Amino acid sequence: MESQLIDDVLQHGINFGKSLKKKNVNVVAVGQKLNHLQQNNQEKFIELYFELVMKVGIPVNTKLVTGDKTIIHSFLIGLSQEF
Repeated sequence: MESQLIDDVLQHGINFGKSLKKKNVNVVAVGQKLNHLQQNNQEKFIELYFELVMKVGIPVNTKLVTGDKTIIHSFLIGLSQEF
């Protein structure tokens, strides 16, 4: 079950990165900012994530928002695939 959750969040990160590219948002800068925030301020990480999801128009992944560091790292790895 957890493996499937990690795979889903990883795929969400990839899709998120593709959506950012379509909106001409710098994926590398977003990835670096999100990575920094997840290490230092998870509340700000979630705020920025919500802001960007609304900007690109994709669904929020609730598992990511309520997940632990492993889930968030999986998302960031997926996002990094679009660098």
